[in-house]
Amino acid sequence: MPAVIPDSSKLRVVKAELERGLQPTRPAFLKWCCDKLSALPTQSSNGVNAALWADNVIDVCGGYPEDVLQSATLELLRSCTFRPSPAEIVKTVEPKHGERKRMLERVNMMLSGVRPKPDTPAEQPIATRLGRLEHTRAIYVRMKRVADIERIDREIAKERGEAVPVASDMGIPVSDERPPFKPSDSPSARRCAELAAARHQKRAPNPTPEWDAVPEAAA
Repeated sequence: MPAVIPDSSKLRVVKAELERGLQPTRPAFLKWCCDKLSALPTQSSNGVNAALWADNVIDVCGGYPEDVLQSATLELLRSCTFRPSPAEIVKTVEPKHGERKRMLERVNMMLSGVRPKPDTPAEQPIATRLGRLEHTRAIYVRMKRVADIERIDREIAKERGEAVPVASDMGIPVSDERPPFKPSDSPSARRCAELAAARHQKRAPNPTPEWDAVPEAAA
C-alpha cells in the first residue's frame, strides 16, 4: 500500500515548527545550562578551570536549540555525579538534534516533490529469485541429481512460504541405480562391433595344426 503524503499546507506548518525548533539557543539560556552543570563536583574547582569549562561549553553548544539543551541538562544532572565535559554534553544533545534535522530534510523533499529514500534498501523482487531457482531445478531434474533437487525445493518452498515437498512425491527417481545397458542397432554401432570383433580375432592365439596333434597311445 503506497504511503499517504499530507497536503502541502500541513507540510508547510510542520516545516515551520521544525525550523523554529532548530534555532540556536539564547546566551541567557546557555548561561543557565552552564550554571546548572557547574554545580556538580569536580576535581579542580578553581575559578580559572570553571571559566575555561564554561567557555568551552558555550563554543560547542551555542548552535543547539533551547529545548534540546534543557532536556540534556536535566538528564545529565540526573545521571552524572561529576561535572560533565563539553564532549559529554554534545554526546547527549546530538541524537535529538540530528533527528530533528533529518525530519526537516524529509519535509523539504516531500514539498519539492521528491519522494524520500527508504531507510533500508529495497529487496530484490521475489519473482526474479523464484525464476532462477525454478530454472536451476529443471536442469537438476534432467540430470537426475536428487540431492540438488531437494536442496532447490527447500529454497523454493522458503521463498513461497510453503511446505518443503518430498522428491519421491513429485515423480523424481530416488535411486542411483542405472538402467541395464542396451546396445544400439545403428549402422555406426554395428560397424564398431565388427571392428572390435576383428581386433579380438587377430589377438587370439593360432590353433594347433592337425599334424602337430599328439597321437593317442596304442591300446
